[in-house]
Amino acid sequence: MVADRAAARRAVELLQRDAKERGDAAYHACDTEVIDLDLNNESVVGHGRVICVSFYAGSHLDFGSGPRLWVGM
Repeated sequence: MVADRAAARRAVELLQRDAKERGDAAYHACDTEVIDLDLNNESVVGHGRVICVSFYAGSHLDFGSGPRLWVGM
C-alpha cells in the first residue's frame, strides 16, 4: 500500500523501470474508485472524487508486498 510520497515515488520508479526494460510488451492495469459522481447527469471527466487507485503490472513485479499496488487517497 502506498501511504506516503516516498512509497509513491518507489512504485512509479518500479513501473517506469519495468516499462523501459520490457518496451512494447509492458502493460499495466489501473483501476480507480470514485465517489460523489452522478453518472446519469455527469461525465467522469472533472467530476467526482477519486478515493483509491489500484495497479497490477504482472506477477514478476514486487511492490514490497507482492505484485498488486493499492493507493488510498
